[in-house]
Amino acid sequence: MRQEWKEMAVLYFLEQRTIPEICEMLEIPGTVCRSRIYRTRMCLKKILGPKYDI
Repeated sequence: MRQEWKEMAVLYFLEQRTIPEICEMLEIPGTVCRSRIYRTRMCLKKILGPKYDI
């Protein structure tokens, strides 16, 4: 998994940060943040399989 996706997984899924919080922390636009979260989710689905609902 790419480093930026790992970072998103920690911030969004584990720390339960909001998208605006993540954008501010990482100094990225909202569209980039949402795109990274989507890609992170797809990568996690591939890794974890259908067993987990992400």
